[in-house]
Order: sequence, then C-alpha cells, then structure tokens
Amino acid sequence: MDVTLIDHNRESGRCPSCGEVIEVSGLACRFCHATFDAWAAREAVGSYTESQHRIGRTNDRKAWVYGAGALVSAVVGWLLYWGLRFVVRWY
Repeated sequence: MDVTLIDHNRESGRCPSCGEVIEVSGLACRFCHATFDAWAAREAVGSYTESQHRIGRTNDRKAWVYGAGALVSAVVGWLLYWGLRFVVRWY
C-alpha cells in the first residue's frame, strides 16, 4: 500500500489507484471506491512524519554550522580591519 501524503496533520493523502486526495482514516476511496488498508496508510503517515523530523534536524545542524562559520568570519574580518588600521597608523 503506497499512500502519498499531502498533509500529515489532517492525515490526508493521495489514493494509490486514482490519485485523488482522500482521508487516510477511511477504508475506501470516495472517488474510485478502491479499498485499502487503513493500518498501512497510518504506517505511511508515521514514516513520512519521521522522515520530515530527520530532515528538519539535519537542516538545523546545517544552520548552526553556517551560523558559526559566519560568526568566525566576522570576528576574523573585524580583527584584520582593526589590526591593519593600527599598523598603518604607526607607520
């Protein structure tokens, strides 16, 4: 059973047969009347939610790394600027 999830908060997804948006809690598609296993649909919702959390954690780590790199670059730039001003002033 393959359900493409649309909105994990409302537990709605696409029907594997016709592709229309349906509620995962139902046992049959209201458009094509194809039956599916609600347990498998909920399992798909859970795996989708888990993968989204994993992607979110990865993006958070990347943001921290980029932020730390930007901070280090700013401090090094500031030190170079003031260091060069000091050297130029004394010559």
